[in-house]
Amino acid sequence: MEFLQPWMLWGATGVILPIAIHFWYQKKGEVIEWAASRWLFDETSLKHRGIRLHEILLSLIRCLLVLLLALILSQPILNNLKNSAADRTVHIVEPDPAVVNNYRFELENAKKAGEKVIWINKEAAEMKTTGDIPRVNNPVSFLQNTINTVSEPGVKYKIYLNSSQKLLNYPKIYVPGVFSLHPATDPASGGTLPYLAINSKEKLAIDPQTGILHKIAAEPAGYRFAEAPVHSGKFDVLVRFQNSLEGETVKAAIGALGEVYQIPFNMDEKETAGKKYDWVLSDQVPGVVNPQSLYVISGQASPVQHERNVHYLPDSLRLSASELVQNGRLPEWLGEIMTTHYGLNENGGLLSIRQLQGRFVEVKPAAELAADSLRRWLLLLLVLLTMLERWLALRKSTPASYG
Repeated sequence: MEFLQPWMLWGATGVILPIAIHFWYQKKGEVIEWAASRWLFDETSLKHRGIRLHEILLSLIRCLLVLLLALILSQPILNNLKNSAADRTVHIVEPDPAVVNNYRFELENAKKAGEKVIWINKEAAEMKTTGDIPRVNNPVSFLQNTINTVSEPGVKYKIYLNSSQKLLNYPKIYVPGVFSLHPATDPASGGTLPYLAINSKEKLAIDPQTGILHKIAAEPAGYRFAEAPVHSGKFDVLVRFQNSLEGETVKAAIGALGEVYQIPFNMDEKETAGKKYDWVLSDQVPGVVNPQSLYVISGQASPVQHERNVHYLPDSLRLSASELVQNGRLPEWLGEIMTTHYGLNENGGLLSIRQLQGRFVEVKPAAELAADSLRRWLLLLLVLLTMLERWLALRKSTPASYG
């Protein structure tokens, strides 16, 4: 048996407390005779003659309770629940030349070290050489099955795959243990990075590695900027609300968004005839929708069919009515729909590191689940012993009848 928190076993030294209390109450006190004591001498001498087994049993149960509590807090794991493969690593590889070429050195060293290298396919076949790459149609569909096939308690997993947006079309992947992701990016066919041209020198784009929108000066590795920006210069914004407080709230949110990302917003409260706005925020449904503009309509239910560039909010954007405003998420939400409208997330079909990590979930392996089951049984035993101790203590304290 091994322990996840072995230092908690020091709590077992508390077993001396019930023993000390037991002997403390066995001390012989001073005998003080009183008038009626002679009628009780014979009765009490019979009851206290010999070893009082119920008190010894009660003391033993209290000692066992202390030991059991220390054992539970130390989180024991039985040896037969652990596996000799606890320090082993299994490499799971997508059968794609780009992936193999990116990590050929790591995979060949793993083979030399005797570690398992498994292809992602229906059979979960083991890799023989890095040059022999099997042909598999849509290997992402076999990823969960491959992980389930090679799963062993305590094994560490290294997963090599393309950071393709095809992963978004499948359920999340559950890995039974510690894992690390190794995405492959082919520089020759890297993704195209759309961007907003804030001014002549600065570009606003989503970093492929972090998935965060910020200013990027140089092209990230494996990516190239699009030939032309999706938008350049100032953003003409129309903020038109019947409620002045709602209009001030929206203007403050757009101002915060512009301050964080240095986006030049030019806001109007009244519509100028003939002017085309990049962004329209209002509480009124537009009569004519410009397909190039982004619309946010508050206080209106979303119709069954509507244009993709029109976003409806059932609640108004006042502090008393909108959770987005109450939680301070309105600027963030406006930034999200702006990046979606201008296609800043479309980087050639590749996922960012954050997006890729979000598709995988680490779950407890069978050994840890069995250890949790063991702790539950120990807790049940602790509860039962506590009930027994209370019953014996109450039985002991019940006054004897001398009638």
